[in-house]
Order: sequence, then structure tokens, then C-alpha cells
Amino acid sequence: SYYYRDTFASPQYDHSFGDRWGVKAVAYYQDYDLTTFWREFLWGRQGPSSTPDDVRYAIDVFKRGRRAGGDVQFDAHLPGRHELVGGVTYEKESLSLVEDRWRDVHTGVVTRPFYIDPVDTTTWALYAQDTWKAADWATLTLGVRGDHHSVFGWHVSPRVGVTFHPGQKLVVKLLYGEAFRAPSAREFYTVDLTGDFPSGNLGLEPERIQTWEAGLTYTFSSYVQSRLVLYQEKTFDAIYSENNAPYDNHPGDTVRGVEAGVKLAWPNKVTAYANVSYTDADLYNVPKNTAHAGVNVPFGGRFNWNLNAIYVSKRPRDPKDEYYYDPTVPPFHRPDAGDYLVINTTFRIVKVWRGLELNASIYNLLDRDYFDPTFEPTKYYDLKAANRTYLVRLVYRF
Repeated sequence: SYYYRDTFASPQYDHSFGDRWGVKAVAYYQDYDLTTFWREFLWGRQGPSSTPDDVRYAIDVFKRGRRAGGDVQFDAHLPGRHELVGGVTYEKESLSLVEDRWRDVHTGVVTRPFYIDPVDTTTWALYAQDTWKAADWATLTLGVRGDHHSVFGWHVSPRVGVTFHPGQKLVVKLLYGEAFRAPSAREFYTVDLTGDFPSGNLGLEPERIQTWEAGLTYTFSSYVQSRLVLYQEKTFDAIYSENNAPYDNHPGDTVRGVEAGVKLAWPNKVTAYANVSYTDADLYNVPKNTAHAGVNVPFGGRFNWNLNAIYVSKRPRDPKDEYYYDPTVPPFHRPDAGDYLVINTTFRIVKVWRGLELNASIYNLLDRDYFDPTFEPTKYYDLKAANRTYLVRLVYRF
């Protein structure tokens, strides 16, 4: 069972000073409580013949905290065809209660083997980017961001991009960027007294990421546009756990891939798209191939119908993924997570009455069973995704 409460507020202010200067300010506050309850069976699994006597632990899981922050951004159109964007961001996150409470249903003893003590982390950043239209057919973008983390200090991330558009039909883009990811609270602070799950590591360093990308867009006509993207991403000091040992930094991986797509648009405003991608990487639980396709059909100015499909290929397991949690079953390597095709559809009425809008969606229209792979080999079953789901939303715009 799950209990979830999320209070969120975000005011925003925008103002322009003539045609050259502008400012945008955004602030937000979030107070969240994600509480769950589950039962641990004697051998860690529940079967068709399981009874209440097979339950070993009743477990309450608490995750509570607050997050607050904001961003102030300035933009300017400068002489010489320069567009400058700069600003500052700030965020503070407070974890007030993160723990598991395990109650032995046979003895009544309550333990606290999995927890994160209350902790605050703050980050703030300065960033600036200049987009210079050097010629009618060439644009240069230079940017830099400096992040300060309360634990890891400063990290500077540059980015550069060049866009060529000789003529009306062809656009070529070349991009390079760097980024970093600080360890999550799970990876950094977690205390696990069971020894069955990865614990946190206060000696972790942030991950560093380098990305190269080359893209080509060609417009055949006002009805047909195509694109091709080649990319490579290299990660340094990758954070993950080997064999349920504490999280640690590892050499990282290089991911290469290609994406291709086409967009269609007809005079009656019907649009369609199709995208395919291929990923070349020795990563576990990551699909080699994905595909997306969809069509959007408006009916006058009030009605709209959308249909989209998503395909994900098989995802390989970690070679070390041996199922050994149940001592009554010999270890064996689980097969790859299966591929799946999911189709979704949405019907929208823009103006039901004054500012009232209706959205009716059906997700997983064909009611297919599909699963997301688990990473820990101690869990035999993958995570089952939702079957056919209906969602009706009413929106009123004042």
C-alpha cells in the first residue's frame, strides 16, 4: 500500500524592459510525504500458495522531506546580433525522515535497519550563455555554468555549439557539453544494517559527463521534415553498486547512438511523426532499440484526437545477475527483460463550457503485460507496469 502527499507552490514573474532586456523570476516550495507498507515473506517471495503464516516482517517505509528554491534569469539582445542569457539558481533540500521500520510478526520486535538521518543539502549556480549570429548561415553558442554543492564545492561545466543553415532546407548542428551529477541521498547517506542492499558511501565523488552531438535536419517541403542525430556520451567516476556492495565510483562507460525521425504535416493541421533510435553501449537493462510514432488529428477548433505508440526492445541482464534469494531454488541467470509495444490515445475537448477543458486518455490501449527490469539480483520478479489505464481530467482556465 502507498500513501502520498505532495504540497507544491511555484510563483513566477516575467517582465520586459523594451525590446532588448527581460527578466524572469521563479520560486518554488515542495513538502512531500511518500509512505509505503509491504510484507517480507519467509523466503523473500510470495507464491500462489502463500498464507499469512509465511510472512516474516511487516515493513513501514517512510520518506519525508522538503525542497525549496528559485531561479532569476536575465536576457538581452545586444548589438552585433548577440543574444545573452544569464542567471542564478538556488535549491535547498531537507530530508526529515527516511527509514524502514521492520516488525517481526512472530515476535513483535521492531528494528530500524535501513535509514538516512535527517540532513540538509544546498546547491546554487551561476550561468551565462551567448548566442552570436555570426552570419545569416552560421550561429555560434558559448555557455558556462558554475555549480556549488554544499558537500562537493564548485564544478564548472562549459558548452559550445555551432549551427550551419545554408539555404532554406538544410540545418547542421555540432554540439559539445560537460556536466556533473552529485551523488543522490540514497547513494551518499544510506545506512543499511541488513547487508542485503547497497549502502551509502560518504567517500563518493560526483559523476562527470562529456557529450558530443552532431545533427542534421532536412526539410523536403512544407509537409515533410526529417532529422538524423549522432551522439556520444562518456561518463567518468560512474556511481553504482557491484554485487550489493556499498555504492562506489567506477571508470564509467561510453555510450554511442543514432536517432532518426520524420515529421509530416498536412494542410488540414493533421500531423504525424516517427522516430527510431539505436544505442551502442555495454549497459545492463538498457534497450538497444526504441521507436516512437504518433498522429494528432484536430476536429475544428474544439476537438482533438491523439494516438501514439512506443516500442522498446529487449534489455540485457548483468552477467552477475544470479537469482539466489530463495535458498530452496538453485541460482540461475534470469533471461533478458522482454521487449514491448504500448499504444496510448487521448481525446480532448478544448471548450466544453467557457474555460472548462476535458481530457480523456487510455494508456496501454491493447492491455499488454510488460515489465521494467530490476537491477538487484536479490529481487526475482521484475517491476510490472500498469495494464490498461483510464484517466479523465477536467481543467478550468480562469
